[in-house]
Amino acid sequence: MKKIFSKIKFFIFSTLFIIFSFCAISQDVDVSAANPDFPQVVTVAGPNTPITIHSTGVSGNVFWGITGHNSVPGPSCPSSSASTETYDCNGVHVVIPVHSTDVGVPVSSGGHPENDGTISFPGPLTPGQIITITLTVTSASNPALTQPRNYVIKVVKPRDVMLVLDRSGSMSTITSGSTPPTSRWNALRTAVSLFMDQYESFHISGDRIGVTFFDTHADMPPPTAPFNTSFYNVTNSNAGDPNSSKNKVLSIIPGNPSSGSTAMGEGVLGGNGKFPNPLVNQPATLLFSDGIQNTGVMINYSTGSDGSPAGSLPGTHAGTTPINLTGGKIFTVGFDAPAEASALLGNIALNNGGGPNGYQNTQTGDASDIALANLFNNTIPNLLSGGSPQLVDVRRGVFGNSQKSIVETFTVNKSINKLFFEVVGLGYATISSVKHNGVEKISTGNVIHGQGYVAFADSLSNADSSQGDWQITAMPYYGELASAGNIQGSNYFVSATVDDHLVDYKCGSGNNSFKVGDTFKPSVQLQYIGRTIKNATIKAIILKPGDDLGDLLARSNINVDTSSGADLSVAEQKYQALLKDSTFLNKLKATNQVVNLTYRASDSTYSGDYQFNDISGVYQVIYMVDADDPVTGKVLRYNQQSIYVRFPDVNIDSSNAVLTATAQAGISTLTFRPITSTGRFVGPGWGNTIGLSGNSIQLTNMIDNGDGSYTLTISGDTTQNVILTIGGDTTYNGQLQNIGKGGNSNPIGGEIWKEWWFWLIVILILIIIIWSASKKKNP
Repeated sequence: MKKIFSKIKFFIFSTLFIIFSFCAISQDVDVSAANPDFPQVVTVAGPNTPITIHSTGVSGNVFWGITGHNSVPGPSCPSSSASTETYDCNGVHVVIPVHSTDVGVPVSSGGHPENDGTISFPGPLTPGQIITITLTVTSASNPALTQPRNYVIKVVKPRDVMLVLDRSGSMSTITSGSTPPTSRWNALRTAVSLFMDQYESFHISGDRIGVTFFDTHADMPPPTAPFNTSFYNVTNSNAGDPNSSKNKVLSIIPGNPSSGSTAMGEGVLGGNGKFPNPLVNQPATLLFSDGIQNTGVMINYSTGSDGSPAGSLPGTHAGTTPINLTGGKIFTVGFDAPAEASALLGNIALNNGGGPNGYQNTQTGDASDIALANLFNNTIPNLLSGGSPQLVDVRRGVFGNSQKSIVETFTVNKSINKLFFEVVGLGYATISSVKHNGVEKISTGNVIHGQGYVAFADSLSNADSSQGDWQITAMPYYGELASAGNIQGSNYFVSATVDDHLVDYKCGSGNNSFKVGDTFKPSVQLQYIGRTIKNATIKAIILKPGDDLGDLLARSNINVDTSSGADLSVAEQKYQALLKDSTFLNKLKATNQVVNLTYRASDSTYSGDYQFNDISGVYQVIYMVDADDPVTGKVLRYNQQSIYVRFPDVNIDSSNAVLTATAQAGISTLTFRPITSTGRFVGPGWGNTIGLSGNSIQLTNMIDNGDGSYTLTISGDTTQNVILTIGGDTTYNGQLQNIGKGGNSNPIGGEIWKEWWFWLIVILILIIIIWSASKKKNP
């Protein structure tokens, strides 16, 4: 039994990883140098070779000391006296050098292994715990020469990330806004390549990647080895290695999408089925889809669960089986698309652990390859949870007609051991210079070239300080272009991402889902090792759609051929046709509003208010953090999230609802054009979210007419009470035969004369009238 327990204990320790700011097995403390006092970090796996700490900078002897800190979240470490020889706290074992058993006796400085300090991790370690240790070294001859070395240990587990990618027929659609034009599938390939570059740059030992596709069914095509049944270890970035994790992933992505339909539910369930049982690493799924689910297992729009049990009409959403079988988080990325296509992805993330930052969608009217790459870039910090990596900033621009290069400068704080800069949108580009505080650093890192982008990754050594300005210069590689005009006038973005486990910021939304009329409460928590950073300047930039897309589609008289493009809904076909009209595009252009967040001492949160007054659609929320912390220096952070704001309540009595009996007994049709309380049409594309329930009533067919109206085929007695829902909200509650006749009993209406309270009110009114009349007669 002891042997079994020992093996289990070793296995657990081996899967827990300590994340710190740079990789090293030995470190130096320079006693005489003016070293900044901030935490040092190292990546180690549980039972490991101890970290050795040398002392340098003085010719004589030195004293060592250990101090424990209690000021951070997690299990507390007791304080220790400066003369303690050994120190143990929550699985961390520290030994300082002494002569024999004499504690507090000075030892020789530098060059003497027996006089080095050590830190080891024998365990047990608990994921999520934070441990802080400070080692000090002081010159015996000059006590004024002393240096601390702070260690902050965050325990996390490695991750299994499953990419679930939509390969349906709609992925052959040309993206709007791309220069030169490219298909959604090619844009996705570029975005996945960028994703893998960052994953490799910021991975920890034990991280793995999996890939699966879906069109009409899951595993279409079946991924080849090693992704057919398992995950693949994430490797260090190496473009020339065919066995690198990035190249392995790219090698199995087909050159073209299929012509099939969109079985989104089966795709997610298929990806979940490839996680090991029992789980070893933290599971996370990244779902990408560009369209409305239209076959197979239907995901419930409102709850993010399996909503189509055998025998029910897709869209009625009666099922409750979770699609998140592993209990891990699901993150979603989508292309600009109308109606349910965008809203559903947001609900999947919200209801399956991804949270308010788990959903990314291109802005309405912009589905370019640049926009999609930016979304995957935004997803990385949220997907690789555990406090790191973090976006410093994203800069956008248009490459000018006479421009030769772009230059961007990013300010980075202390305690950063890895940096990643990427430039997207200059074709085959190159980064010609990377300067840190004016000193050229390009030779210390790795320039990574990809189709449509270039990146620079760098790991800093012990001696480097990340603090200060990093200037990036990039330019198109004109030798590979027919002319410079191929990229002039093109959009681009430049981003900076860092590996920081000490600064932590969380962006929230105050609510999981929104509709027109709701109040949005953006909020940010900003901390450094558990200590709130106050006096920061934080703002939320709200990008609001220029107009209501659903209403525009409903009112447009453009005709589309619904017999073609089987994987595109009528709403998507209409939308794609209208995108060619510049007048239509101009109506969708987003407007920006800045919400300044103020600090609340009551909950140590920065917060603000914004109301979604009138327009439904995809809103982008960009959080910008600017703080000056006395310990870590200037901290800049960037976080972007997408929010789908749904239409307000539908006014069924204004929706031209017409119930018609058919020649077939017991079968009727209901046609209506949903219009909201604000007078805007809901629009096409919401058919999958329409539900009808009631005794002896069954919805047997639904047709989206493309003009915002829907025709439902209904089987059953029309005198029965029914509940009609759209997007999860009740639109009508009453007898089916009274729909559209002022008979809605939700929230008021219907046959209220049958209600007892109605007659009570009538009687009270009559009593008041009679009493008033009698008072006039008898003054």
